[in-house]
Amino acid sequence: MNKLVEINNHKVRVKEFKGQRVVTIWDIAMVHGVKQETIRDNFENNVAYMSAVKHYFRVEKDSDFVRDLIRNGDVSQNAVNRANDIPVFTERGYLMIAKPLTGELAWLVQEEMVDRYFAVKNMLESLSPELKVLISMELKQKQLEQEITNAKLQVAQTKEKTQILEHRVNSLDATNINGTPRQRLNDMVRKYAYENGILYPQAWKEFRRSFNTAYRTNLETKKKNYLEKHKIKQLSYPEYLERVGLIEDALRVADKMLNQSKTA
Repeated sequence: MNKLVEINNHKVRVKEFKGQRVVTIWDIAMVHGVKQETIRDNFENNVAYMSAVKHYFRVEKDSDFVRDLIRNGDVSQNAVNRANDIPVFTERGYLMIAKPLTGELAWLVQEEMVDRYFAVKNMLESLSPELKVLISMELKQKQLEQEITNAKLQVAQTKEKTQILEHRVNSLDATNINGTPRQRLNDMVRKYAYENGILYPQAWKEFRRSFNTAYRTNLETKKKNYLEKHKIKQLSYPEYLERVGLIEDALRVADKMLNQSKTA
């Protein structure tokens, strides 16, 4: 019980019981990065479908095997004291217990356990057809989930790039800034978004931050209080600034932002 196998950056001490390599609840929880209660619940929920010896053993807590676990630091004395017995799992049992754990990391850890701890590749020919099918299905499922994740990521990245491009195209008419003060402010913020390659809402967010800094205020709070006071459901920031006589201050802030953008 002195050989160590590294699984998911954790060192698992090799354990054998009655001629079979086994793992404990604590081992499984450690390598998968989950709570011991999660693994214990998985066992209790599936024990009706598992067979003693084939999938697991219940080891008496005063046995030499358990004393070795305590001595090697694989389990604490307190944990042993609280238990009636100590369940340990064969390769087949481990796969059943770990199967409810989902996500890419869970599949990678299972694969490492199969390949490195239980050494399935070296014993593949001796496995039952049922276990071969189970392993094959799990590996194929892992590969499919990874392909789906990669596809979703590519779609999200493409969508974001398309949105930025659309906002840039829509902002091309903002190079000639004129009209009413409110229209000019809208156009200046739109131009700022175009010149900095950001989305229009993000440009307004940066405008509000610059305005708050310049005039030591909180534009969001002041607008909210104004709407509540006058019982108005919605106002754009240019409309609000114009109503409260701050539109010229806003134009100065937007102009400064544009000048800084050009010199950056």
